[in-house]
Amino acid sequence: MGFFIYYDRWDSEDLHWDYHSIVLSFLKDTDKILDVGTGGGEFVLTLEHPYALTYVTEAYPPNVKICIENIEPLGITVRQVYEDDKLPYENNSFDIIINRYESFDAYEVSHLLKKDCFFPNHTLDNNVR
Repeated sequence: MGFFIYYDRWDSEDLHWDYHSIVLSFLKDTDKILDVGTGGGEFVLTLEHPYALTYVTEAYPPNVKICIENIEPLGITVRQVYEDDKLPYENNSFDIIINRYESFDAYEVSHLLKKDCFFPNHTLDNNVR
């Protein structure tokens, strides 16, 4: 669903694309994936990707706690972050980085991605820095 704000009210309409399907079209079983700003990890779990190849970051402390309790025991690597431009991973680490509504630093993302890999992003214009 897309949202539009008009001064004192908002409206929405159905999107004509499906982020989940787009991510799955790029994602291979052997890919190392990073979900930036995972929230509670709900979306990344729907991908049913091998947990040992799945990494997530989250900044909001209550969500970090949820991730540590719910998805880290599955084998997903959870990292708390404090700044968009300092993600705790080495350059060229990921085959795919996904992002839903989280602000991000495009320069940092480009360094973390392996060559010729993908960054399907579902975010609002003002979240890109």
